[in-house]
Amino acid sequence: MHDVAEVGGKLGGLGVDYLDISSGGNVAGGSIPVGPGYQVPLARTIREEPGLPVVSVAMITEPLQAEQILVD
Repeated sequence: MHDVAEVGGKLGGLGVDYLDISSGGNVAGGSIPVGPGYQVPLARTIREEPGLPVVSVAMITEPLQAEQILVD
């Protein structure tokens, strides 16, 4: 995860506007706990390290849920 943050910081210097974050849940043999907003903590960590805006996914289905993610 820290490798992604490091690369993200370099990409910002090259003109990248945002990072679209996913944990790669389609990898064979991978085990990722799934539930509402399960990708959000990863996106939050990546956002904090390089300082680029991020896009998160992961079962964000309700407006109040999305609002809470933005507030946190």
